Amino acid sequence: MADSNPVFDHASPVGFIGAGKLGSSLGKAMAEHGYNVAFVSRRESEAAVEAAAGIHGATPTTDSQRVASECAIVFITTSDGAISDVAGRLNWSAASAVIHCSGATPVSALSPAVESNVAIGGWHPLQTFPSNHMPGQFEGITVAIESESADLMVWLETLAADLNASSFKLKASDRAAYHASAVMACGLIAGLAGLAAEMWTTFGMTREDGLSALAPLVSQTADQIRRLGVPGAITGPYVRGDVATVRAHLAATSGVGADVGAGYAALALAHLPIAREQGNISIEDYATIETLLRAASQQR
Repeated sequence: MADSNPVFDHASPVGFIGAGKLGSSLGKAMAEHGYNVAFVSRRESEAAVEAAAGIHGATPTTDSQRVASECAIVFITTSDGAISDVAGRLNWSAASAVIHCSGATPVSALSPAVESNVAIGGWHPLQTFPSNHMPGQFEGITVAIESESADLMVWLETLAADLNASSFKLKASDRAAYHASAVMACGLIAGLAGLAAEMWTTFGMTREDGLSALAPLVSQTADQIRRLGVPGAITGPYVRGDVATVRAHLAATSGVGADVGAGYAALALAHLPIAREQGNISIEDYATIETLLRAASQQR
């Protein structure tokens, strides 16, 4: 679309529709960095008040149309499935830009706003938000941004920089791969930690015991990834070519359940070529381990 919108700046009134964990955290961070966060909406009044409580100057409301009518820039931070519905049922004639914060949803979900000559875009922080008003969650992270409006793109880049984050331009066609990568590095890792902790129940401990014991290991691994990268941060039997240990792991995980055993094997098989890059595994051991993992990953 043509850039018929005014230049965006810190004074432009900003509003959030569906300000949950991400929306409240982003609103708080923006307000702390001088942005004019004017409205925060949730469907329930108590939730709206809670979301706005940590955002200086923000007015809570249950009326999403009020946000669309009184704010120049509106963030839709609802669940992914609700973005298109919100974009389609509100009157955007008073807004200058509508932005969603979804990693997987195409910006085209906001296309109803374009009919009102409104710029649309995406601003997805590569971060996890387990609770409301989380401080420091944008420091040093990466933000994926997308917009066909040059003016809005500059504003989105500036927002990331103001929050001490870096940004890159994400193509619509790359969203699925990008978001799958994010889920692998976040949700699936958290789930994997849960499965690892479940293993502790096989020797008389609880999952909570396992999580408590494994948490420092997970944190140290994340630090090593930052410091050494990959494959440098990968340790264990797959970089050593320890066939006996791999056999023992497959027996133990499959003993918990067929899906757990197959999942462990599939994950190990997928990362085996990366582990091999360390150069510590022989051709023979690699072939043996690959065969073991491939067979185990297919057992259900």
